[in-house]
Amino acid sequence: MLLQAYQLPQVLVLALMVVTALVALVLMVVIALVVIALVVIALVALVMMVVIALVVMVLMIKLFSICLWRQKSTNWCRQIGHTMFLGYILLSLVALASTNIVPRSNQCGNQSYFTAENGIIRSNSGYYLGIDYGTNLDCVWTIEAPEGQMVALMANTFHVELSSGGCWYDYLELFDGNTTRHSHSLGEFCGDSFAPISSTQRFLTLNFVTDSSSVYRGFELFYNFTDHVIRTCHQHQFLCANLHCVPDRYQCDGQDDCGDASDEKNCQYVTTQKVCNFGVFQCGNGKCVSGMDICDGDNDCGDMSDEIGCTGNHSQGCGQTNVSGSSGIISTPNFPMHYPSSSYCTYHVTAPEGTMAIAFTFDDRFSIESSYADDNCVFDSITISGTHGQQMHGPFCGHAAPSPFEIHGNEAEVRFKSDRTTQFEGFKLTWTASDKMLK
Repeated sequence: MLLQAYQLPQVLVLALMVVTALVALVLMVVIALVVIALVVIALVALVMMVVIALVVMVLMIKLFSICLWRQKSTNWCRQIGHTMFLGYILLSLVALASTNIVPRSNQCGNQSYFTAENGIIRSNSGYYLGIDYGTNLDCVWTIEAPEGQMVALMANTFHVELSSGGCWYDYLELFDGNTTRHSHSLGEFCGDSFAPISSTQRFLTLNFVTDSSSVYRGFELFYNFTDHVIRTCHQHQFLCANLHCVPDRYQCDGQDDCGDASDEKNCQYVTTQKVCNFGVFQCGNGKCVSGMDICDGDNDCGDMSDEIGCTGNHSQGCGQTNVSGSSGIISTPNFPMHYPSSSYCTYHVTAPEGTMAIAFTFDDRFSIESSYADDNCVFDSITISGTHGQQMHGPFCGHAAPSPFEIHGNEAEVRFKSDRTTQFEGFKLTWTASDKMLK
């Protein structure tokens, strides 16, 4: 009987649930109305500021016209003019301030430099309130670890606008070091997934960029310090020994896609003594490759036997490869559009007899794929030398144009190569013959 006395009728329980739902709904409506009211008040205040400023300006112009054309008292005009001018400046400053209620810097959060042993970085200051990140953001955060340690970064949540074909609109770009130079980029990230990653040194820099249109939830990242490098590739990608990611299908295809040949290690090729068909080249390891693969600049065989003894131009679309005269221009195929993959171009430069040196000057628009793990330009590069490889300059890659230099003599070679993956705008250079040493 006592237990039954404490049991509430089902009707009463249902009524309580309905009342609770109604109260919650009313609260949501009230909050929405308050927000709308605040926005309306802000807009009205802004309009009033603009109207007052315009009225003051009109009055000031009218008073000045009275002073100038009707020749009223000079002192009176001067006092009125100064007062009205200062008032106009003050109102203009107030109106300007009212249009920046939330400063752009505050949208990125109040902290941009992190040294604590762990912490959280959010895409925008209103993230924890459920507010999407804003438009036209350019937020930069830097994390500094103690000497001998690196920064590890992982995502609690990650939702950034994804475009077809890449991160064209909004993206988070990571840089290995206390810099935002493209040559130190670890990659641009967008979409709904973010694999754990780390720097290879004590600094890690984050740059979050958004366009002027769509906005999304954003991200919440957690960092801490580590003593080893963390690198993971996306699904269906192979992690090279130099921490570069290439598609899985590039493994054991006979080509050095990683740049360190780690994608070709531990591969088992068919080495039977069969004879390849007509028009097909038989490699030194017994593998058969197309005759079109000979001297194309790629290690199609896996043992470089298809590239032994090759000279000159190995790629279609390199343009004129034998140039002569007192000056000229050389550029990558399609410049300033992206150069093609798997290119290998050799340009022979011949200046007139009596030329003492050939000067090379690069256009500022210089962009060739580089490796963030080292500075050896193992993926794409340009190299310039004298005949037979003497006086070599380069290899060059990255996004900073090399300084001008010269090759002594009247002949030079310009070699450009690209791998099968990422392409950039390339280079454009001007060469000029001189009858004296420039330095």
